[in-house]
Amino acid sequence: MFEAVWQRLTLAQRAVLRAVVFEEGRGVLSADVRERYRLGGPSTVQAALTALAREDVIAREGDRYRVVDSLLREWVARQTF
Repeated sequence: MFEAVWQRLTLAQRAVLRAVVFEEGRGVLSADVRERYRLGGPSTVQAALTALAREDVIAREGDRYRVVDSLLREWVARQTF
């Protein structure tokens, strides 16, 4: 099931989702995180975050993002390390 979700995502969305998982949703738009995960420019990251939120993969909580399904979060952490 998680593999199907992963396959539907664009490469930018996958990279941003990995960053959200490994950075615990904090600072995803920061230059440091964008460089570490090779996310591209802020507009690319913002577009990916918006798309992931629209698909109910992530949700914004204050100044951070979280993966809605905790099992998906674990799957991403284990399969993409």
